[in-house]
Amino acid sequence: MKTEDTIKGAIGRSISHNEIVRVEVDDKRAALEALENDENITNLDYATENDGDLDVWGERLDGEFRIRVSVVSH
Repeated sequence: MKTEDTIKGAIGRSISHNEIVRVEVDDKRAALEALENDENITNLDYATENDGDLDVWGERLDGEFRIRVSVVSH
């Protein structure tokens, strides 16, 4: 699955279930690009956690979201 699709799915789940959703990606930069290029997201911000994960939050028209992005090494 493409990083962009994975991120969008996680955001949708976070909004619909009002929860922090963990998502695993191959490339952290691709995940950030997908978030920054989504014109439906406003108030986007993130922090890098001590373990390297990204704690990401923001808003879409249908609600607020929060996801935790981890990089999977193969």
